[in-house]
Amino acid sequence: MQPSIQIPLIHNFLSMAVIENTRIENPPIPTLREKVWKVVKFIFNSLLGVAFFVTNPTIFAIGVIIGVALDKKVQEFISKIIMIWKTQPWSIIAIAGIGAFLSLQVSWAASSFIFAVNLGSKLSRKAQEIFHRDSELLLVS
Repeated sequence: MQPSIQIPLIHNFLSMAVIENTRIENPPIPTLREKVWKVVKFIFNSLLGVAFFVTNPTIFAIGVIIGVALDKKVQEFISKIIMIWKTQPWSIIAIAGIGAFLSLQVSWAASSFIFAVNLGSKLSRKAQEIFHRDSELLLVS
């Protein structure tokens, strides 16, 4: 358990706000292994995205546009895929992998599309976070 900071009883007479024994948890410090894994994962995803774009630029571009336009539906779709991935036994995943290998052209195009849709969705969410943060800053200033 990480050490926490104890804030003593504070009385703010201007706003009459009272904070009693509020605990502020320190965020966990990432290990070297976690930092390296994050960099390796970023490089792998970048190379995979470039490979998908180079081989299927039109499908990739359409996927990014759909990912930006249908952000909420894409997140539901991705969560369903993750749920299926986590609940299925390895034998089913192996059979699906062999089937994907035997139909490599279609699987590569579908993977390119799904990767691009996910990328577009992530870009949309990141832009929304930045936009909302900037609009809050504009309201304050």
